[in-house]
Amino acid sequence: MTPLQLAKFHCDNYQADGSCLGMYYNRDLSVAKCVPLPRCLLHEPVQRCPYFEEIIMPMKLEDRSRDVQEHKRREFEEGVNQYREATAVPVVGQRLCVACLERNTANKTSRFCSKCRDQKRRETYRQSKRRSRTLRCPHSRLVSA
Repeated sequence: MTPLQLAKFHCDNYQADGSCLGMYYNRDLSVAKCVPLPRCLLHEPVQRCPYFEEIIMPMKLEDRSRDVQEHKRREFEEGVNQYREATAVPVVGQRLCVACLERNTANKTSRFCSKCRDQKRRETYRQSKRRSRTLRCPHSRLVSA
């Protein structure tokens, strides 16, 4: 089974005409990004697809029949291996940043890439300072607004 066949069977973004909806979701299932493409990234030449790497590759196929399940699993693994070879994706899974869905987080425990992590830290620091200022001086909200 090829990576394109895997996309046809398992990818929610794949359309019958070969195009891609390009929908990416946050953990709360709100739409993070929508970038429609005229062709699926898994058409020849195969390009990296974050949705495929994050959603399709970790899937576990189950079936009532053990023989059918083994056959499906072998075909699925074959397609995933072809994808890895074509895109040079390391076997160790990469975690994409939760905020931008583009950059690798560099380790399994981080949720954000370094750029988004710095932005988030600055924003939480601002919010903390804003809260502390309003607690110290109840009229500061009127001055700063």
